[in-house]
Order: sequence, then structure tokens, then C-alpha cells
Amino acid sequence: IGYISFHDTMDFSIAIRTATIVNKKIIFSVGGGIVFDSDPFDEYDETMHKGRTLMEVFKGKEKSLDTNRYVWINGSIESIDHANINVADQGFLFGYGFFETIRVDKGKPQYLKEHISRLNQTWEHLFNERIPDLTWEDIIYQVISSNGLLEETAAVKIIASKGNCEKSFFDFTLIVMAKPYIHRLAEKKEQGVNLVVYPKPRQTPLADYKTLNYLYYLLAGEWAKRKGADEALILNPDETISETNTANILLIKDKTFIRPVSPHVLPGIMEKVVCELLSNWGYMSESKKLYPEDLFLADQVIITNSLIGAVPVLNIDGKKLRTPTDLWMKINNAVL
Repeated sequence: IGYISFHDTMDFSIAIRTATIVNKKIIFSVGGGIVFDSDPFDEYDETMHKGRTLMEVFKGKEKSLDTNRYVWINGSIESIDHANINVADQGFLFGYGFFETIRVDKGKPQYLKEHISRLNQTWEHLFNERIPDLTWEDIIYQVISSNGLLEETAAVKIIASKGNCEKSFFDFTLIVMAKPYIHRLAEKKEQGVNLVVYPKPRQTPLADYKTLNYLYYLLAGEWAKRKGADEALILNPDETISETNTANILLIKDKTFIRPVSPHVLPGIMEKVVCELLSNWGYMSESKKLYPEDLFLADQVIITNSLIGAVPVLNIDGKKLRTPTDLWMKINNAVL
């Protein structure tokens, strides 16, 4: 640490006994002074002793704060910092796997039967192997309980990875993890989301599943946020609407709800629940090709997924849609 001046002078100091905090991580260095007759083993022991002293202090603080998170991995509960996967796992190497995201309210998984049914269908299609016989409700309870989330709303993710193909025996990686969930509108002044049309259309049969090949959607979402929006509107190659980067989309016109037709799109759990609810409320159902300009002709537009329920869309590419009614709130009161 020091300076180089414009007057041919400089002054530097070696930063010892110094810790730097970056992104909630503490970074520090330890070492020893090496001279002619230094013993390598003694110097190593001294360095480890210095480092160990600081680490014990930080570990003690961490325990007192109880900030550790736990995951269920292949049958056991592990600290998230100590859970490991095989580097030869095809999920790690190629994104060969899939996941389900489930909302859990005060220990109760929402629409668990529907999520596990979709998980099993995806397992059969992608892995072409026997579905594991697991009591998912008990596993989710273990994870929720271990993370102190029994009295909160949590987002639970089940991850299934293909494993190491070089082994003939069952070698899949199964992970269940949980974290607190706060509804995305809770921190927004506007009661709705803003969309921007993603300029890179998507068409792949993998869109029918929640695969670990999620980079396209991740980049689309990050691009949308850089544009000042909440979600990216994903189009098909013919420029018709498919979905957003995290949700299905529905148009409401008079007493009809319209689902966009897309060659490949995730069959949403919450989308199905909401459509069944609207049908029970007397709405007619229609599916057809939709273009971004059709959104401006709708009475209202909503997006749906298992965490948010139903949320209204306020504008597209900075252009306001029609003001939504309280229909989305009535839907959430019924489905969440």
C-alpha cells in the first residue's frame, strides 16, 4: 500500500495483519520472513499457526450467528459449504439434469403432487431410467427444518443430475435445497412487472423441461435488468410469444384467457392451476399464436409461476399496457 508521486518519489508499506472484506467475504494473508538459515518446515508451521488463529476467530463468529445453510444431497443433510458433487457428473459437465422449484408456506409444500408428477415425467424422458422411490415430502421437511424455515415462506429447489455415465450402477446426483422467499412485489413500489422483448429468439425441445441448461434464461433475465425491466419476454423464431425468462404468460380479454401457442415451452404448474381457476370462474379458454403487439389489445396481461402466483404486467419495452384490475390479487388469494 502506498503511492508513486509526480515528483520522482514513492513510499510503500507491506500490508501485514490486514484483512479485506469483499462481497461479505473476509480475505487475509499470512506468511513469514524467509532468511538464509530458515527451515522450510518451521516456516510452514508458523504460517499455518498464524492462519489457524484467525480462522478459529472467524469460525466462532459464524457459529454464533448461525448463518449456515443445509442441503439434502443423495440421502443425507449436509452443510452447503461441505456438500460436494463429482466433477465427472454430467450435470456439471454438460448441464445434463433438471430441477423443480416449489413454494413452501410454513412447512407445507404447495402443489407438491403436481411438481413431483412433472419431475417424474422429466426423469423418464431425459434419463430414461427407473424413477427413484423417495418420500419427497419428508425430505423437504428435513431441509426446511434444518434451515429454520418452518414458520416462513421458502423456495425449495429439487435438482436431479445425470451423474457419472462411466458407472453402470445408479449414480445420479439428487439435491434438495431451500432458502427464504420474499415475493418479488414486496420490494417494488409498482404492483406489477415490466417486460422487455429479448432480441434473441429461442426454439429448443429442452424448453419443455426445467433443465440445468439454464444459461439462456439467466442471460435473458440479466439483460432485462440492465434495460431497467423485471423480465425478458422470450419469442419464438417466428417472433411469436413463448414465455418470459421465469414465467408463463396469459392474456385476459373480456371473459377469455388466452395462452400463447409455442412449439416448445414449459408446462407451468401455476399456469395450469390459474387456468383451471379462471375456467371455474366462467372464463373461456383459447390458445393461439400471439405477437408482442397483441399484448396492448388485451384487457390485462399476467405472468405466473409457482413462487409468485399471478403478477400483472404493466408495460412492454417502456410502453404502458392497459391498467390491470384486481383479478391477479383474487387469483393469488385463491391459489397461494
